[in-house]
Amino acid sequence: MALNTWKHKSRNRFFARGLIHNFSADENGSISVLIIGLAVLALTLAFGVIDLSDAFLAKRELQQISEEATQRAAHEISLPDYYTSNLNTAGTNAVPLDCSAALASIQRTVSVSLLRNTAIEIDQASCNGSEVALSLKSTIKPIVDFPILRSAFGGIFEIQAVSSAASIVPKA
Repeated sequence: MALNTWKHKSRNRFFARGLIHNFSADENGSISVLIIGLAVLALTLAFGVIDLSDAFLAKRELQQISEEATQRAAHEISLPDYYTSNLNTAGTNAVPLDCSAALASIQRTVSVSLLRNTAIEIDQASCNGSEVALSLKSTIKPIVDFPILRSAFGGIFEIQAVSSAASIVPKA
């Protein structure tokens, strides 16, 4: 009986060695591992492109809001200064602006605007009497919450838009 057990174990060892040898020498299916790896890489790149293009579109939206606010503010003309001053001072045809009304107009325009259901923050707003400048910033969340991109960008994209505007009288 001990002899039969020895032969049985010997066959199992031979079979196991042959199976391991055949498995390591067999290259069937090795291309599928490569394809799976490339598919994961392609999906990661696709998610990255989706998130970056969404951030680009959000920046365009924020830029439009910034330009709208500065254009409205540039129409806040200081009527007393307009009618009493010479518009050709310093070689420009700039119309004098009411800076307090212009900054209030910026505040009103930005306060009612949202970017992807997120509040927009006025980073800087200034008026020098003839020109209005504005810097806005906001944050958006990526569309695809992918761990690699979350670790790279912190899960939030911060975007900023800058614009300026002035009212001028065309030269005669």
